[in-house]
Amino acid sequence: MGVRALREAADPAVHPELGEPWQVEKLYYDRIQNFDRFHTVYQAIAAEHGADERIERMLEMFRERPLPGDHAGALRRLLEQRDAALRSHASQV
Repeated sequence: MGVRALREAADPAVHPELGEPWQVEKLYYDRIQNFDRFHTVYQAIAAEHGADERIERMLEMFRERPLPGDHAGALRRLLEQRDAALRSHASQV
């Protein structure tokens, strides 16, 4: 829903009565619900309440959904650099 709203906000043909279109440069939250995360949450719920066929279909949809970017790799490198700097200046921490 959020991605659709983001796209439609930039489209002047969609809801022109709401004013000028505008475009957001970046959207990060939509990648939070990736397959691994959704699967882990579903397993916990299914263990307590039983399986749900509708949710299992959604889970398959998430499994096939490609993730266009991986910010974790860039962040991991920055954190490693930060940790190395902190270790080399341990007396200042």
